Amino acid sequence: MTFDDGEPGNEVMERRSAGHLPTVWDAQLVNSFTSPYSYESHGTRLEELKQDVRKLLVSMKELRQQLDLISIMQRLGVCYHFEKEIKTILANVDHPNNFATDLYTVALQFRLLRQNGFSITTG
Repeated sequence: MTFDDGEPGNEVMERRSAGHLPTVWDAQLVNSFTSPYSYESHGTRLEELKQDVRKLLVSMKELRQQLDLISIMQRLGVCYHFEKEIKTILANVDHPNNFATDLYTVALQFRLLRQNGFSITTG
């Protein structure tokens, strides 16, 4: 790209434009949004839901169901709310007589134990 420096023979190239449209997100529009969120009502509901999940974790008797729920909570990013319960479940699973027999559950158990700091061998 060259610029016109006033010398004859030098050509001026125009800059290409991408043709972007102006944004509709002006300050007035952004300030017009309101949120009905209040910590009192939503915080109470959050605590109720956390208690429900704790009860669900404790009430599940099938190893595969417990491990699936722990895996789902980790993928959702909410497992930090239930660290104590997860550690307790995984500590009980870590015993040699509590290992699963189907491949899916064994793989899930291995992954969750390793991810949560339990020393487990492949053999």
